[in-house]
Amino acid sequence: RLCLSSELRILKTDRHTDGPEPCAFTCVGTTGVNNTVWEGDPGYLHTTVDISGCGFTKKPIVSITVEGGGGVTMMAGTSAAFRAGWAALKSDFRLTKESFVVILRGYVNTNYYPYDGTPNADQAKEWHWNVNWAAFGFMC
Repeated sequence: RLCLSSELRILKTDRHTDGPEPCAFTCVGTTGVNNTVWEGDPGYLHTTVDISGCGFTKKPIVSITVEGGGGVTMMAGTSAAFRAGWAALKSDFRLTKESFVVILRGYVNTNYYPYDGTPNADQAKEWHWNVNWAAFGFMC
Protein backbone atom coordinates (compact mmCIF):
# COMPACT_ATOMS: atom_id res chain seq x y z
CA ARG A 1 0.00 0.00 0.00
CA LEU A 2 1.54 3.29 -1.13
CA CYS A 3 0.63 6.47 0.75
CA LEU A 4 1.71 9.98 -0.10
CA SER A 5 0.91 13.01 1.99
CA SER A 6 -1.03 15.76 0.29
CA GLU A 7 -3.58 18.42 1.08
CA LEU A 8 -7.17 17.85 0.05
CA ARG A 9 -10.20 20.04 0.56
CA ILE A 10 -13.70 18.88 -0.25
CA LEU A 11 -15.48 22.15 -0.80
CA LYS A 12 -19.05 20.94 -0.75
CA THR A 13 -21.10 17.81 -0.77
CA ASP A 14 -24.84 17.82 -1.11
CA ARG A 15 -25.34 14.90 1.24
CA HIS A 16 -25.04 16.73 4.51
CA THR A 17 -22.09 14.48 5.32
CA ASP A 18 -19.33 17.05 5.37
CA GLY A 19 -16.55 16.36 7.84
CA PRO A 20 -13.80 18.47 9.36
CA GLU A 21 -11.20 19.67 6.84
CA PRO A 22 -8.27 17.64 8.18
CA CYS A 23 -10.33 14.48 7.76
CA ALA A 24 -10.80 14.78 3.97
CA PHE A 25 -8.86 12.30 1.86
CA THR A 26 -8.72 10.52 -1.48
CA CYS A 27 -8.50 6.78 -1.88
CA VAL A 28 -7.89 5.21 -5.31
CA GLY A 29 -7.68 1.71 -6.66
CA THR A 30 -8.51 -0.83 -9.32
CA THR A 31 -10.34 -4.14 -9.37
CA GLY A 32 -7.43 -5.54 -11.40
CA VAL A 33 -7.13 -6.64 -15.01
CA ASN A 34 -7.50 -10.35 -14.25
CA ASN A 35 -9.36 -10.09 -10.94
CA THR A 36 -12.63 -8.36 -11.79
CA VAL A 37 -15.66 -10.60 -11.40
CA TRP A 38 -18.41 -9.56 -13.83
CA GLU A 39 -21.85 -11.09 -13.29
CA GLY A 40 -25.31 -10.72 -14.75
CA ASP A 41 -26.92 -10.96 -18.15
CA PRO A 42 -26.02 -9.17 -21.38
CA GLY A 43 -27.29 -5.62 -21.03
CA TYR A 44 -26.93 -5.73 -17.24
CA LEU A 45 -23.37 -6.70 -16.31
CA HIS A 46 -22.27 -5.71 -12.83
CA THR A 47 -19.36 -5.99 -10.42
CA THR A 48 -19.05 -5.01 -6.77
CA VAL A 49 -16.03 -2.89 -5.87
CA ASP A 50 -14.68 -3.21 -2.33
CA ILE A 51 -13.43 0.10 -0.89
CA SER A 52 -13.51 -0.98 2.75
CA GLY A 53 -9.73 -0.66 2.99
CA CYS A 54 -10.07 3.12 2.61
CA GLY A 55 -11.64 3.52 6.04
CA PHE A 56 -14.30 6.06 5.11
CA THR A 57 -16.60 7.06 7.97
CA LYS A 58 -19.36 8.20 5.58
CA LYS A 59 -20.35 7.51 1.98
CA PRO A 60 -17.70 9.02 -0.31
CA ILE A 61 -18.02 10.57 -3.74
CA VAL A 62 -16.83 7.95 -6.25
CA SER A 63 -15.71 8.41 -9.84
CA ILE A 64 -14.91 5.43 -12.05
CA THR A 65 -13.61 4.40 -15.44
CA VAL A 66 -13.78 0.94 -16.95
CA GLU A 67 -10.66 -0.19 -18.78
CA GLY A 68 -10.15 -3.03 -21.23
CA GLY A 69 -10.55 -4.16 -24.81
CA GLY A 70 -13.55 -5.26 -26.88
CA GLY A 71 -15.11 -1.84 -27.34
CA VAL A 72 -15.30 -0.97 -23.65
CA THR A 73 -15.24 2.73 -24.56
CA MET A 74 -18.62 2.29 -26.26
CA MET A 75 -20.30 0.81 -23.19
CA ALA A 76 -22.98 2.69 -21.27
CA GLY A 77 -21.83 3.13 -17.67
CA THR A 78 -18.03 3.04 -18.11
CA SER A 79 -17.40 6.49 -16.68
CA ALA A 80 -19.69 7.66 -13.95
CA ALA A 81 -19.83 9.51 -10.68
CA PHE A 82 -22.04 7.83 -8.13
CA ARG A 83 -24.08 9.99 -5.86
CA ALA A 84 -25.63 8.53 -2.76
CA GLY A 85 -29.17 9.57 -2.04
CA TRP A 86 -30.58 9.71 -5.55
CA ALA A 87 -33.64 7.53 -5.19
CA ALA A 88 -33.30 6.20 -8.74
CA LEU A 89 -29.68 5.17 -8.20
CA LYS A 90 -29.75 3.99 -4.62
CA SER A 91 -30.90 0.48 -5.42
CA ASP A 92 -28.75 0.10 -8.55
CA PHE A 93 -25.37 1.30 -7.36
CA ARG A 94 -25.65 0.47 -3.65
CA LEU A 95 -22.96 2.96 -2.68
CA THR A 96 -21.85 2.60 0.93
CA LYS A 97 -18.72 3.64 2.79
CA GLU A 98 -17.38 0.12 2.09
CA SER A 99 -18.38 -0.73 -1.49
CA PHE A 100 -20.23 0.25 -4.65
CA VAL A 101 -21.56 -1.55 -7.71
CA VAL A 102 -20.70 -0.77 -11.35
CA ILE A 103 -23.39 -1.66 -13.88
CA LEU A 104 -22.82 -1.84 -17.64
CA ARG A 105 -25.95 -1.69 -19.78
CA GLY A 106 -24.55 -2.53 -23.22
CA TYR A 107 -23.04 -0.69 -26.15
CA VAL A 108 -24.16 2.83 -27.00
CA ASN A 109 -25.35 2.86 -30.59
CA THR A 110 -24.03 5.93 -32.45
CA ASN A 111 -23.86 7.03 -36.08
CA TYR A 112 -20.09 6.65 -35.94
CA TYR A 113 -20.23 3.20 -34.36
CA PRO A 114 -23.62 1.64 -35.14
CA TYR A 115 -23.12 -1.50 -33.07
CA ASP A 116 -26.03 -2.90 -31.15
CA GLY A 117 -24.35 -5.66 -29.16
CA THR A 118 -24.64 -6.56 -25.52
CA PRO A 119 -21.48 -8.24 -24.21
CA ASN A 120 -21.78 -10.98 -21.61
CA ALA A 121 -19.74 -11.68 -18.46
CA ASP A 122 -17.44 -14.18 -20.23
CA GLN A 123 -16.55 -11.57 -22.85
CA ALA A 124 -15.88 -8.95 -20.18
CA LYS A 125 -13.42 -11.37 -18.57
CA GLU A 126 -11.85 -12.28 -21.92
CA TRP A 127 -11.41 -8.58 -22.77
CA HIS A 128 -9.91 -7.86 -19.31
CA TRP A 129 -12.49 -5.27 -18.28
CA ASN A 130 -11.62 -3.79 -14.90
CA VAL A 131 -12.70 -0.80 -12.83
CA ASN A 132 -10.35 2.04 -11.92
CA TRP A 133 -11.82 4.23 -9.21
CA ALA A 134 -11.20 7.30 -7.09
CA ALA A 135 -13.17 7.97 -3.92
CA PHE A 136 -13.24 11.28 -2.07
CA GLY A 137 -14.53 11.41 1.48
CA PHE A 138 -13.80 11.67 5.18
CA MET A 139 -11.93 9.44 7.61
CA CYS A 140 -13.19 11.12 10.78
